[in-house]
Amino acid sequence: MFGIKLFLFSVAWVVIVFLLCRFIAGRPLKIKKRRVILYITSMAALGVLGEVTVDTLYKFTFGQPLWLYRLFPIHYGYTSLYSLFEWGVIGFYVYILHNRLKEKNLLKIYILAPIMCVEVVLFELAVNGSYKTLFNKYIFYYFPSNLWHLSSLQVIPIYLVAGFITLGILEREQRHLRSALAFSACLAILLVGTGILINRL
Repeated sequence: MFGIKLFLFSVAWVVIVFLLCRFIAGRPLKIKKRRVILYITSMAALGVLGEVTVDTLYKFTFGQPLWLYRLFPIHYGYTSLYSLFEWGVIGFYVYILHNRLKEKNLLKIYILAPIMCVEVVLFELAVNGSYKTLFNKYIFYYFPSNLWHLSSLQVIPIYLVAGFITLGILEREQRHLRSALAFSACLAILLVGTGILINRL
């Protein structure tokens, strides 16, 4: 029963993000399949990798992780199987935003990275908050309470730096679409596979 509810919850958020992208574009979306798949798979893989790396370093530095996943946790709760979906949806949104800024001649990494940083935090608040409201549980739980444990102010500089890195990688990957798609897919599979294996040990 929970699986059906989670599926409907996820579909609802896909629809919301799609409609938001349609609004941003201002017209029917023109999507290049390979390019949008690149954004989705790259953001999913890099998002999971980034979560594991950042939370590991944060715990090493401050004695506890910045967040822990409660829904389908892997890699000691630093990330989640569900995280692939979340970052994939963000990847689709970034693709649309990327194209819109390009049309306006505003496609500069120093413009897109701060926008992406703020919007990822807002996305966390909205998705985690709606999940908490509907299911009385967290998808992920931030230990700082400054954003109600749904996200955190501490994550903003991390997302800003990650935005510059991720967008730089995406820019390079677009020159080699096939190899980049294969690499992103393999990275995602490797991260999920090792995470599941760690959980079973």
